[in-house]
Amino acid sequence: NTIKVDAETIIEVEIVKEYTVTVNSEAEQGTVKVNGQTGSVTVDEGTSISINVNASEGYQISSVSITGINDIGITDKYEFNYEGIEVNSDIAVSVTYTKVYTITVNYNENGTVSIDRGETEGGSVIVNTGGNAVIEDGKTVTLIADPNDNFRVSEFWIDGVKDETISDENYSITDVYSKVLTPDKSFTVSVVFAPNRYEVTK
Repeated sequence: NTIKVDAETIIEVEIVKEYTVTVNSEAEQGTVKVNGQTGSVTVDEGTSISINVNASEGYQISSVSITGINDIGITDKYEFNYEGIEVNSDIAVSVTYTKVYTITVNYNENGTVSIDRGETEGGSVIVNTGGNAVIEDGKTVTLIADPNDNFRVSEFWIDGVKDETISDENYSITDVYSKVLTPDKSFTVSVVFAPNRYEVTK
């Protein structure tokens, strides 16, 4: 366009510098939003931004790094938020995720079922019936079925498949059942605790 000047005119031009916020993340493992926009964005210098990360189903947030920010702690493995970042240079946001599986546990009230992740992962934790535990891909766990007094482990199922090694002949009234697994998918464990059987003699 042409501007016709008939008198003394002052023209002021404000030049705004732009910077790029680059997102490095596996899209299928989770979403990363910058000021509500998914993926990398370009913003004016001095803009305040917020970072929001949400893990996809079957994943947990493993790490988050943001240029210029140290000691970022992950307190929630499924959602991460960081606000008030002033952009005065290009910024990189890098997010990594961990594949996880869910073990759902069902059993009657005559015993307990626990999942032992090992000492470095928090040890053994009792899982309430109907509850679950989340296990990282590649981690080995031990499933433990411990009957109450006067009860025994009668049946142990994984995704509808019965462990046929359990029988009245080879499982005594004092036995605690344990099974070591390295999960490669999510699954459901079902345990039946039954009353002990005693031989009656005359």
